[in-house]
Amino acid sequence: MGEDAQQLPAKSVNAGLVGAAVVSLGVHSPGLAAAVTALAPVTEWMLVRAVDRNVQLLGTVLQSTNRSAVDLGQRLRDSWHAEQLVLDAADAAQRTADRAKVHQLAMAVARGVFDDAFVDTASQLVAAIRDLDSVHVNVLTTMAEDEPPDRGNRREGAWTREQLARRHPEIGESVLPAVIARLIATGCISDTVGVYADYGVGVWAATPFARALVAHLRDNVQPPGDERAPG
Repeated sequence: MGEDAQQLPAKSVNAGLVGAAVVSLGVHSPGLAAAVTALAPVTEWMLVRAVDRNVQLLGTVLQSTNRSAVDLGQRLRDSWHAEQLVLDAADAAQRTADRAKVHQLAMAVARGVFDDAFVDTASQLVAAIRDLDSVHVNVLTTMAEDEPPDRGNRREGAWTREQLARRHPEIGESVLPAVIARLIATGCISDTVGVYADYGVGVWAATPFARALVAHLRDNVQPPGDERAPG
């Protein structure tokens, strides 16, 4: 679908919304109504981008599952789990300018939206993809697939912050703790302090979910093309 074809309906709908808002606000607050009018080009741009995300997301889901839009619509009416999965993915897609992330969200939806046995796992994949950026994924891939140097008596795959800092010197020392915290919050790594840690040194290891996530990201790389949404 061409960009012009996407923009025309979005702009028409948005013009109607802006016009209604101006009329309503103008009665009570002429200044606010003027502000809404001035912001119309920005709101049009935002709406066009939202439409673009949904077109990419849902188009990829339908193509991957080989189902029709009618099939998907019926499934969403029949299963609130599937409906929530699609809504969460659509929300995440609209919050990113990265087409590659939208593609990975769509592929997670495709794996679970018609499968009751996998829909909850797909929801967790969507949540993690939403919350993780490339810096988190790079560190997570290291932890999920590589062994740290000088492991000592720590369990297989257990990394200290110092080892991660040496492996990823591109990440500042002040940023790495935040990266680790995000990975913990998404269920991708677990803290092994008290069992496998050196005294006083925090140690983390990738969870089974993290390995499934890394495999999903690797297996669902977006085909070559523009990785940023238009607009």
